[in-house]
Amino acid sequence: MTDQRSGRAATHRGRSWIVLWQDAKGSVTVQGHKRVFVGMVLDADSGLILGSGVGPDARTVIFSGLRDAVSQSEPPATIVCQPGGAAQVESVVDELGLGCLVVAADLPAEAEEILDTMLADLSGYRASHEPPSAQTWRALMEAAVDYCEVKPWVRIPDTIALPMELAIGKRRVRYRGVVLGQAQVEFGLWLVPDGSPPISQLAGTSTLPAGSLGMTLMASPDSAVLTRRAHRFGWPPKTDRIPFFFTAHESGGGEPSQEQADHLLLAMAAVQAFDRADHRSRLMGSLKGRVRLPDDRFGSFRLAPAEKILEDTAGRDPWAVPAAPGPVSLDVHSGVLRNDLLPQGATVNVGAVAWDEVPRLRAQAELQEDSPVPQRMTEGGLPVVAIACGAASGRRLARRLREEEPLGLIAMEGDDEVVLVLLCRQQIYGLITMPAAAPETARFRSRLASSGGDHALLVASFAGPRPSRIFGLFECHLDSPAPPRGRRPLPKRPKPGRRR
Repeated sequence: MTDQRSGRAATHRGRSWIVLWQDAKGSVTVQGHKRVFVGMVLDADSGLILGSGVGPDARTVIFSGLRDAVSQSEPPATIVCQPGGAAQVESVVDELGLGCLVVAADLPAEAEEILDTMLADLSGYRASHEPPSAQTWRALMEAAVDYCEVKPWVRIPDTIALPMELAIGKRRVRYRGVVLGQAQVEFGLWLVPDGSPPISQLAGTSTLPAGSLGMTLMASPDSAVLTRRAHRFGWPPKTDRIPFFFTAHESGGGEPSQEQADHLLLAMAAVQAFDRADHRSRLMGSLKGRVRLPDDRFGSFRLAPAEKILEDTAGRDPWAVPAAPGPVSLDVHSGVLRNDLLPQGATVNVGAVAWDEVPRLRAQAELQEDSPVPQRMTEGGLPVVAIACGAASGRRLARRLREEEPLGLIAMEGDDEVVLVLLCRQQIYGLITMPAAAPETARFRSRLASSGGDHALLVASFAGPRPSRIFGLFECHLDSPAPPRGRRPLPKRPKPGRRR
C-alpha cells in the first residue's frame, strides 16, 4: 500500500523506518558501472542505520537496505521514503512480503545528512565520529553567509596571522587564523593550531598541519554532497561559491567534529570583531567576545595582536605582555630627493580627519597599511596628506607606495617655503612646496606636532571635499624632534636665464 500524503517524516505516528538513496556521481565510482547509487535504511526514532547498499540503480540499493534491516529487526508499520520514490519502495516491500505502509514525504535534514556523511566517507573524505548536529550545520552556513557579506579579506590581508584563543566551558584551544581572499584566488579562513611549525612555511601551499580547521569558498565543487549540504542547511541558491568546512589529518582531509565546528563559529566571529575594531584595539590585542552556540551554550574568543606571517615567530609567545621599549636608536636615511612619484595631473592637499572617520577610510581603501605603533588619537584628528588622481593612476601609485614602504612625512623648512617630503624605506620623494607663512601650512605643522607623529598618506579620487574612491591609505608614525633654534635656508632654485 502506498500513501502519497505530503508532510515530513517526523509527523507519522508509531514505529517507522526511513528509506533514502542518492546517485553517488562525483563521490563514488565502481569499475564497469556508469552510475552508482548508495542507499540506507534508518530507524526514524533513533537514527540508527539498520541496512545499507551500493548498486547500479536505486531499486538494487533499496532492496539491499531493506533486506539487511529485516534480518535484524521486525518490520515497522510505516516506511517513509523521499518524494517520488514510493513506487520503487512499494515494489521491494511487496517482493519481501513486509506488508508496510509506504509514505512519500519530505525527509528530515538529519537523515539526509547521515547519507551524505556516508557518501563522503566512501569517497575517501574522512568522516567524524562525532559529526556536527543539524543545528550546528545551519549555524555554520548562517555564519558563512555573514562572513561573505562582510568580506573581511578586503581589509585583512593574508600576510598577517590572528592569534586567537577559543573557549567553550573550561576547555581552551589556541589557533592562528589566516583570512584568505585579498589575492582574489581563494576565499575563506584557515585555523592552524598553536604549536605547529611557523605559519610562514604555509605560504604558497595547500597542505596544513594536522589539527588545522578551515572554511573555503569553492567556486565549482566536484562533490554533489557539498552542494546538497550547503543548500539543505540554508546556503542561498544561485551563488557562485559553496562553503566547504574541513579539518586536516595526518592522512588527509576530513569533516569537522561537533567541537571543531563550534571552534569555526567562534573563529568567524573573532575575525569579524577584528575587522570592525578600531586601530588601537587591533594593536593592543584587547579584542574579546562571547557567542551563543546552537546548543545554547556560550563560547568565547580572545585575540592577541596580529602577526606578520613572513616574520619568524617560532618560539615567541603571542600572548606574552609586550616588554617595555628599550633605548631609542637613531635610524639614519639619506639620499637624493626625487620628484618622480606623482602621476601627471595629480594634486596634493593637506588636512586632517577626525578619528571616528578613520575606520571608514580603512574599510574603503583597496590597499591599507597600519601604523607601526599604537596611535595616540589626539583631539586634533589624524593629519592627512591626500594625493588626488584618477582611478588607473591612483591604483598604480598605491601599489608603488606599498612596494616603496612609506615611513612617514617630514617638513623641510626654509626661509619662505616648506617642502613636504615623503620618506620611504629606500627613497626620498618631494611632494609639494608650500609657502612658509601660509595659514594652511601653519595649521598642518601644528596638527602634525600635536598628533605626536601620527599621520597618514591617502591616495584617492575626489567628488567634492570627500574621497569617492580610496586606492591606498598608508598610516605612518615619525617622532618629530624639537625644531632647532636656527634654521638652515633651503638652497635657492636657479632662475631661468643665462648662467654667469
